Amino acid sequence: APVAPVRSYLPELDESAWGGATIRHLLDMTAGVDYGEDYADRDADFWKETATVGWRPDLVSESSPDTLLAYACSLRGKDQENGAKFHYRTVTTDVIGLVLEKVMGGSLDRLITEHLWSPMTPSNDASIVVDKVGAVYVGAGMSACTRDLAVFGTLMIGDGAIAGQQIVPQVWIQDTLAGDASSSQCYLDSEYSVFGFSHYRNQVW
Repeated sequence: APVAPVRSYLPELDESAWGGATIRHLLDMTAGVDYGEDYADRDADFWKETATVGWRPDLVSESSPDTLLAYACSLRGKDQENGAKFHYRTVTTDVIGLVLEKVMGGSLDRLITEHLWSPMTPSNDASIVVDKVGAVYVGAGMSACTRDLAVFGTLMIGDGAIAGQQIVPQVWIQDTLAGDASSSQCYLDSEYSVFGFSHYRNQVW
């Protein structure tokens, strides 16, 4: 449930920067986790997280977290109160992936295949990056052909259905597109408001 605290599914995160955050905070990128996403900074938190999936081996040391979960647990500080404003953090999406595995009782790569990718009847397989224990790097690292990305776009603008088959619940797509007063204000209060979107909701700009 979106109002449920993250600790309900991943209690190991409760003593970290994720304390007090809810699933809604994750979905809307308003969890107050201190995490730098300046891609030009080669030592940014984003790159340290990618080291867990092998992208930046130069940042790995004996004390480095070696899985996506361990990395999420290692974050301690907050840069804002939970729910205060929208701030894009790739690590937030990865925590959602870990929550989904707990809730749905399976590996996320299999869940994506069964519930989304295969029902879309793609023309090709997609590839996805994982850490050393097989956890999916949800925040980045999925590759698909252009046609299949277009099919996904068609799914989004078709209220979650393709060729009469409902793949994603219509209510989820409608909630994503509409947002609410909180998601709109959180976006307007962020540094990203210059991009001109109305809101960020359910991991979608």
